[in-house]
Amino acid sequence: MLGNFHDDVINIECETSSADLYVVDEEGIYIENIAMHSYLESDVIDTINAKYGTNFTNLTMQKVTGIAIGDDYPNWNAYEKIRDTNVSFKISATATHNSLGHIKDETLQIFTWAERPGWGWTSNDNGVISDYGGPSQNASTSIINRLLELGITIKEVSNLDVNFSIGEEIQDWDKYLHL
Repeated sequence: MLGNFHDDVINIECETSSADLYVVDEEGIYIENIAMHSYLESDVIDTINAKYGTNFTNLTMQKVTGIAIGDDYPNWNAYEKIRDTNVSFKISATATHNSLGHIKDETLQIFTWAERPGWGWTSNDNGVISDYGGPSQNASTSIINRLLELGITIKEVSNLDVNFSIGEEIQDWDKYLHL
């Protein structure tokens, strides 16, 4: 995510027509736009405040023009990169298995069904549990590859038994990162 801060304002760069954030990889190349969710805003503010001893409370969207996916970010080496590897967030891989899980400390945990060890829960695009599929490791490879494209390194994969029921709505679905 790109941005800067000065005085009492954190400016986050976004598209001119929406509040979608520009995302760059570790080499400073624009790779995608993602929607800004409230949980993400809170994590960004907390990370900046912890690193610099500041006490920001909100972000401002700074609309920019002339950026396309694949472009290099100008003067990338001049910017300080802030990374918080202890941020936990939930994911759903909609490209293939729509597997559910979370990441913390470079560990990908796939939500699995305790009654069928190793089989991961799946949901529809609206966050309703639709089925379980297995084994969960089949989905982890595609998830890891997608996360690597976003500059997120995974060193370990494990299963986490979660008690869902088919038809159950997933709480806080809007807080999931949809890959």
